[in-house]
Amino acid sequence: MARDDRVQKHASTIKVVRNGKATFMLLCDDSFLSEFFVHWAYELARRYHFNTVKAYCSDVRILIDFVLEMAYLLGGLTAQVLNDAFECFEDFLVFGEQSENDLVRKIAKSLGANPISGSSAARYITSANSFLDASERMRVGMLELRRVGYVSQDYLSVFPQRITYASDAPKSISAALKQSSWFAGCISGGVRKIKYKGLKPKSKKSQVAYTDDYGGDEDAFPIDKLVELIESASCHRDALIWSAGGAFGPRISELLTMLVQDVIPPTDGVEGKVLIIEPSARLNILSKWLTPIEIDRASHKGRDTPATYLIEPFASHFWFNYAQYRLEVLDFERRSPFAVKNDFLFKTLLDCRPLVGSYQTVYDRFREAAFKVTGRYYGLHSLRHMYGYYLANFCPDPKRPGYFGLDIRVVQKLMGHKTLKATLRYARKDARMLEATISMINSIRMQRGGFSVAKVRVEHLEILQREIEDAMREDGHD
Repeated sequence: MARDDRVQKHASTIKVVRNGKATFMLLCDDSFLSEFFVHWAYELARRYHFNTVKAYCSDVRILIDFVLEMAYLLGGLTAQVLNDAFECFEDFLVFGEQSENDLVRKIAKSLGANPISGSSAARYITSANSFLDASERMRVGMLELRRVGYVSQDYLSVFPQRITYASDAPKSISAALKQSSWFAGCISGGVRKIKYKGLKPKSKKSQVAYTDDYGGDEDAFPIDKLVELIESASCHRDALIWSAGGAFGPRISELLTMLVQDVIPPTDGVEGKVLIIEPSARLNILSKWLTPIEIDRASHKGRDTPATYLIEPFASHFWFNYAQYRLEVLDFERRSPFAVKNDFLFKTLLDCRPLVGSYQTVYDRFREAAFKVTGRYYGLHSLRHMYGYYLANFCPDPKRPGYFGLDIRVVQKLMGHKTLKATLRYARKDARMLEATISMINSIRMQRGGFSVAKVRVEHLEILQREIEDAMREDGHD
């Protein structure tokens, strides 16, 4: 097949509905692979929220494209090609055309791949392993059915059968590849199955954030640029969404499913409140405007509490834009007989329909505006990262006047995380503040002269003694 310099794709996914569940199907040359993908995606849809299923399916499509493109460039799918593909997959994700591997660079250029951060690669590999685990279980089951005579050799391949195998491969190896698909291996002219171990990400997310001068990196939107971004918005709705991201760090799915009654504006002497309610907790209300499939797609990832906690200066921007936006919506609904009446907070600009199903539109508007302000592309989730990063490093600590950065357990509560592990992905420590702390520690140490363990122990005991004596004097004891 002739190739040109345009972006090449071996597979694509499209959204479908099966038994009332929004899921995906795979379009590619291999009908068996496509059928298996549909079953795998549907099983995910039965257990997980739509956005999770969407992410898994998109990630696996990238893996399939990568492996098939490597097989194409190397003349066929062999066990070695498969091993090399798995070994290089993270390199492909993170570096793309900047990879030191010539083959990976060619594949990235051919597929038009955009590099991702090293820490994000773990998600793609988790998705890939889910698919590979399922396909391996399928293959083992098919082998057992073949052993007892229920299926023939022709149906054993879970992955593409139409890839051209190396013409000089021994017949026994070719047969093994067909039998074991991506999980076969050949050693010294013989054949044996590769022990399945799964893919493992080599990049680990750092607990330290090396941000720019404005407090931004590949994950977190620059703190000092957010006000400029909010003020650059072309409408109060966008400004409200962006200021909400900075004020209380919601997920975009949580924002778009908010109803008007979830927001209680501040009054004299009383602070405003914003609640985040799981859609499944009010199906009777949402069913007035959304279909069951739309409600399923709108489900949240899950929070430990519906309460949110707004931080300044973004809280002030949120309340200002909330008031302006609500006036615009009410005026539009009054003037337009075609306005779609509903209780959703965020609506489309043309006809006031719920914005809940328009994630891509919201994402694209933010991405373009963020690039104009910062010179780099950010997704909406970067605001949630920014929120956690701010709380952990720059938020004034009310328990320790003059200190900044809240205890990690407090950050967990403010972000609504069920586990501390989830919070640690956001509440990273600022590298420059850590360096300043170490510098101050070293300065104090140098001023005190030579170091010894015994000397530090004595100083520690002396401090404890003074604290005990002070406490006793406060209690009236001499």
